[in-house]
Amino acid sequence: MRQGVLRSGSGKLSVRAIRAAVPVSCALAAVLAVVPADAVAQERSIFSVLDTQGRSVALAAPADGALSTGDVLSAGGRRVQVWSLSAAPGSALRVDLRSADFDAFLYVVGPGLGEGLRDDDGGEGLNSRLCVEISQPGEYRVVASSLSGGTGSFTLEVSEAPGAADGSCPETAEAESINDLSLLPTDGRRLSVGEDVQGFLGPDDPTVFEAPAQAWAVEGTAGEPFSVDLVSDDFDAYLMVEGPGLAAWLQDDDGAGRCDSRLTFDFPETGAYRVVASTLDATGGSFRLVTGTEPGPPDPQSCIGLDSGSDPEPVDPGNVSEVGSLSFDETMNGMMSGGEGTYAGRSMQGWTLGASEGDRVAIEMRSADFDSYLYLSGPGFNEPIYDDDGAGNLHSRICVEIPETGVYTIYA
Repeated sequence: MRQGVLRSGSGKLSVRAIRAAVPVSCALAAVLAVVPADAVAQERSIFSVLDTQGRSVALAAPADGALSTGDVLSAGGRRVQVWSLSAAPGSALRVDLRSADFDAFLYVVGPGLGEGLRDDDGGEGLNSRLCVEISQPGEYRVVASSLSGGTGSFTLEVSEAPGAADGSCPETAEAESINDLSLLPTDGRRLSVGEDVQGFLGPDDPTVFEAPAQAWAVEGTAGEPFSVDLVSDDFDAYLMVEGPGLAAWLQDDDGAGRCDSRLTFDFPETGAYRVVASTLDATGGSFRLVTGTEPGPPDPQSCIGLDSGSDPEPVDPGNVSEVGSLSFDETMNGMMSGGEGTYAGRSMQGWTLGASEGDRVAIEMRSADFDSYLYLSGPGFNEPIYDDDGAGNLHSRICVEIPETGVYTIYA
């Protein structure tokens, strides 16, 4: 497997080519990492002695962090950051590392785990996931890492995983469909006025109107004002509130500006309310809930870039500039300024890629700043191949077998 990455703003475009006698599928985007035994031992010893600098992560308490060039570079060429894991013996846990800025790689080390557990793409997209049974007392550590030394923001989340084996995670049941918000579990998630909390909508969450939904408990006092924003770079937010004294659910789509939601009201009665984070589509991703006694100014941007209906017909991309080349095993940095030429009504940059006949290529573009869209054109294609949300959330993915040896153009 060969891999390359282009970062655009706070997003990235990755290209992977696999020569193997298997069907063309986006499942080919998984990474198999082979590391010499001495390198593994060296990494394990580093993780044991590196300073956590007070960083810790615990069950049901998502933690945000960032990898930078100041973090340690491991023997395998990965940027690493060590967090202590608060867990009691007998716990069965799932650890998720998610990032829109880099291709995540996750380690868990501790008593009874030998040289430690590792994972590349066990989560959604290029995110990592490990499940582990905490069998012995002692110090356990979670190591947030990136392939190819990438940097950027990330989220660590620890949740319960009954039946977890070392490394592998139990299969999850199909998400439960719930039509009554009062039946949504809060699972210990609580909100107070003045908080700014991080969450994640994923395939394990129950669905409301066929979209993932997550409930947070709020204790309301009759007559007190309350405002809550649902903010996400990964999906089009949809916010709901239910509770005593409300004749019907409160609902909002874009009240906070951009594609974010806002609800502002006075609690009609004293009691337990549910703030429900959801989305207008079937995707998920990271989000924030921001609360207060009064709303702040809405973001002046309108909700744009979330496609609906059929795709536009491709047009001649002659006015789109080629800004560089993208090769396997290479990282390129870039930025969409908005001043680029347009292709099919979208501002775009062109990046060339040399590929050989029979290469099975997966191209993925991820961004926390905009709804990504990909095109691929070149020899053997009568018209460009395109994709919007094939990588989940608002990220794009094209998986294809290269028909002819030559130079292809990726339009980001």
